[in-house]
Amino acid sequence: MPPERVYLQLLDEPKTSKIVVVRDLGSAGGIHRIENHLYIDGKRAADLEPGERLDLAMAPGAYVLGILPTYWSGDGEMYTIETTLRAGVTSYYRIMQVSPGPLKIQPFSIGE
Repeated sequence: MPPERVYLQLLDEPKTSKIVVVRDLGSAGGIHRIENHLYIDGKRAADLEPGERLDLAMAPGAYVLGILPTYWSGDGEMYTIETTLRAGVTSYYRIMQVSPGPLKIQPFSIGE
C-alpha cells in the first residue's frame, strides 16, 4: 500500500505484535469507490483502497480499531471493535460490507 496513505505515527516502543488489515476486493466491499479510513485508538491510521493490505508492527496491548467510510455524499458512520494484540502474534482484520448494511471491520484467520 502506498506510504502516502499511511498516517499513523508509532511511538518508539517495542513492536512485537503485528496487525494486518485487508480491504475486500469483492463487489460489496469494493464498489462505488468508497474511501475507507482506518482508525486506531481514534487516530486516522490509513486509507485503504479495494484489495489493499496494510501490515503494521505495533506494541502489544489493547486497541480500538475503527473504519469510517466516505461516500460521494459525505461520511458514513464509524464502526469500531476492541482488540488486544499479543506479543509474537499476528492479528488479521478484514474490512467488508455485509449487504445490506454498513462497512465493518472484523477479525479473520488465514493460513500462512
